[in-house]
Amino acid sequence: MKQEKRREALANICAALLAGAGFLILLFLLKWNFFLVLFLTVGLYVGFSFLLKPRQKIGNINIEDIPDGEELHRRLNEAKEDFDSIARSMNRIQDPEVWQQADRLNRIAEGKRKSSGYHRRDHQDSKGRKREASGGRSRIKPD
Repeated sequence: MKQEKRREALANICAALLAGAGFLILLFLLKWNFFLVLFLTVGLYVGFSFLLKPRQKIGNINIEDIPDGEELHRRLNEAKEDFDSIARSMNRIQDPEVWQQADRLNRIAEGKRKSSGYHRRDHQDSKGRKREASGGRSRIKPD
């Protein structure tokens, strides 16, 4: 989610900079009327905002092309956060049998995320070391 907000903020900043450059060019270089330039600058900002707006995708499909795509995208993001929470919680499981069941469920969920474009391979243990899920138990990856 944070990355989407950053992209959107960057697009708005770029649109404002481009519109500001247009304002300066029209007002000072071409010496157009101030109010006309002001009106055109607002139009430039709106136009650049639409052009530079980041497109949200699910896999390779633009969510604007899917009926209720925004809702689907929101739900997939919530599911991703839930699965990431499960992966982080697995590190605290002490019982090997329970851990194997949780690992099996996590691998199934990870397979679903790979096919939908919502994949995060590694997670960290409580000490910040990267772990990778495998067969029966996760192992610490070398740095």
